Amino acid sequence: WKGHGHRVNGTLGVSIPTGSIDERGTMLMPHNAMMTMRSSYGMQLGTGTYDLVPSLTYMGNAGRLGWGAQYKARIALEDENDEGYRWGNQHEVTAWLSYSLTEGLSGTARLAASTQDQIHGADPNIRGIFQGTYPEFYGGDRIEAFLGLNGHMTFADGTMARLGVEAGVPLYQDLNGPQLQRDWSLAFTAGVHF
Repeated sequence: WKGHGHRVNGTLGVSIPTGSIDERGTMLMPHNAMMTMRSSYGMQLGTGTYDLVPSLTYMGNAGRLGWGAQYKARIALEDENDEGYRWGNQHEVTAWLSYSLTEGLSGTARLAASTQDQIHGADPNIRGIFQGTYPEFYGGDRIEAFLGLNGHMTFADGTMARLGVEAGVPLYQDLNGPQLQRDWSLAFTAGVHF
């Protein structure tokens, strides 16, 4: 939907289980020996389940000021994959403000919140005494704040080049079990639109 400086866009997708969930790796064990075993949940290439991937985005603008909000999720459509577990459902919400500094440069401020349930079930072949082998040590809640700059340039043939940088810091983190917390993040994006 689009009208009078406001736009709403919704998507509904399904993620299919194409990524491997039985990857193996060589691990250093506590007794200083190397052992080849099934890699932890976070090192697997997929979820192993069909997942619903919905999103809803609202954007508005007035003059140089822009704003918006987005909700997106990943929701497992199966109770477990072929190895006996499923990833916890994930929900993310973000809201932003932008201001056009010049015709091709804008600044942004954004807040993002996410929550993810722990892994349900367990793969009997993922074992060991390190944190990545425990399903209950995945997921948690996080709120982050971001500042960014976005630039774009349009060429005579209609091609547009875009560059962006965004830095973020966590405002709140409540993670399940012992996990690495984020101290900060820095993202660079570049694209060419034909």
